[in-house]
Amino acid sequence: MHTGLMIVQQKKRVEAVLAREHGRLLKRVSESTSADGSSGTDSRLLEALKTQQAAWLNYKREECELIGSLTGAGGSWPSTHAVQCELNHLDQRLKRVRSALRCVERLQGDQRLLEQGNCLQQLAPLTNR
Repeated sequence: MHTGLMIVQQKKRVEAVLAREHGRLLKRVSESTSADGSSGTDSRLLEALKTQQAAWLNYKREECELIGSLTGAGGSWPSTHAVQCELNHLDQRLKRVRSALRCVERLQGDQRLLEQGNCLQQLAPLTNR
């Protein structure tokens, strides 16, 4: 039980950091401008990023529930395995979001608008193999 509770605390911390970093990514993408200085933000892209994050969070939870159930363990161990799975997924997602954010931040001016899609591709690793 103690192990599971410690992992839950770690998971909550990483969830908060992921939410903050994803918010920073959305803000940075929304600040993109075209060559003439006008806003070039693609509202469809921003909505897709928000929707994909929500879907990813749901996927992570459901996949990890399956992983915990498949352990066949008794007591609180299935929940512990599920939470550890979620923490692992969160860590990986956080790395991808931070990497995408760094990539977008390196782009300058209208270059950002044109090339940020390449940076954001890493948020869909199953599709972009």
